[in-house]
Amino acid sequence: MGDGELVVNTMQKWQIRELFQFGSSKSGHYGHKGIPGHRGGSVSGSGPTFGFWVATDMVDETYLTKGPGKDLFEEDALGEDIEAFGSAMMEAKITVGDLSGINYFTTKAPPGFEDKGAHFEDDRGYGLLGRYDRVGKIVYAHTYAAGTSTTVHEIGHHVAQRNLGPIIMTRKVSGQSVFALDSALKTYKRSLTVEDMAKAGLRQYSFSRIGEFMADAFKVRKLGTPEQNQKVKEVADFLKVDLEEAFK
Repeated sequence: MGDGELVVNTMQKWQIRELFQFGSSKSGHYGHKGIPGHRGGSVSGSGPTFGFWVATDMVDETYLTKGPGKDLFEEDALGEDIEAFGSAMMEAKITVGDLSGINYFTTKAPPGFEDKGAHFEDDRGYGLLGRYDRVGKIVYAHTYAAGTSTTVHEIGHHVAQRNLGPIIMTRKVSGQSVFALDSALKTYKRSLTVEDMAKAGLRQYSFSRIGEFMADAFKVRKLGTPEQNQKVKEVADFLKVDLEEAFK
């Protein structure tokens, strides 16, 4: 997680910082409504287009500084934090559609973790650099960790849960319970070494539960090689989970 960020040129950094820290005369929500105190959200019934962008468009500097992408951050977000998130999105070729439904990104600690420091842990003892709130649809990541790997992993949580939400939330995926899928992941894990996982762009955390596998599968889809994606597909096929449906 947080394994590197896209280096953008000085002009890009200046533009992002200037527009986000000071705003511009053309700042606005472009038809996107948020919640008080936050940016983000989408007007219901807006269809597959977002401002002048369509769902398949890649997130770029213009989208982040002049389009609806500028509404994906809190009003008091620091320019360097926004730059870290934006650079990660551009490196991973995140699309406008991938971000649809996200309320906002923040480098603040999630509720309940404010006093945990930079290396807080989840309920299973895993150290966390980021977190996705599926209820509030908020992506959290520590400032220093808002790099490509962490950011794309958390976006993966959002995309998978958004597209499979009605299935996952009723605790069924492809006719299997989440408990059964978690167990199947652990079974598959026994056939792999740490080196095998790394070759697939995965890690032990990927096999901790189905949600983490789906988030890492999305990360491999965006950042991995064809060989890595094929190995991830083999795991998904074993689980009878349709990655195309999850990440469409």
